[in-house]
Amino acid sequence: IVFAEIRGWLNENEKSPFWQNLGEKFFNLPFARADFISAVNGSQFISDLMPRFPVYLELLDQEAVDVVGKSHKDSIAARKLLEHEGFSYQGTVDIFDAGPVMECERANIASIKNARTASISSLISQQSDNEATLCIVSNRKLTDYRLILAKVSHSNGEEVSILEKDASVLGVSVGAQIQILELR
Repeated sequence: IVFAEIRGWLNENEKSPFWQNLGEKFFNLPFARADFISAVNGSQFISDLMPRFPVYLELLDQEAVDVVGKSHKDSIAARKLLEHEGFSYQGTVDIFDAGPVMECERANIASIKNARTASISSLISQQSDNEATLCIVSNRKLTDYRLILAKVSHSNGEEVSILEKDASVLGVSVGAQIQILELR
């Protein structure tokens, strides 16, 4: 399962009611500082200090309960993108700001399901718009991985032609396998 944390709701002062009602009692740190420490140093300190058992919402102020699972206004577009990809909210929230944790089985992520592998049959210097499809293209290398937005001309189901300059950026040549995701 792939998880994606969405920023939780913050009030007009950019404060997290959930953090103020729970996290600050364990950490004695403002939300922004604790969030920064977690991002830079990892989240082990959270595990060390937070309760190991579920938190009973009945013990929190209503203001904190009301934001559980609610996305920050600036994160709504990201949440919609994840939902479009097949992610859903199953009730798990981030311990800092109670933002929704979206999840999806890897095999069910739309971009993974719709991506395909193709072999480069030829490199071309230019292509017409009506014969090419806009795609996200990657070189499939574990080291020196590269990904670009490029137009791909389909020779047949398993072979494609790409621009010489795109092949150069990807570090590939004729015969190489590339991963393609057509954009719709």
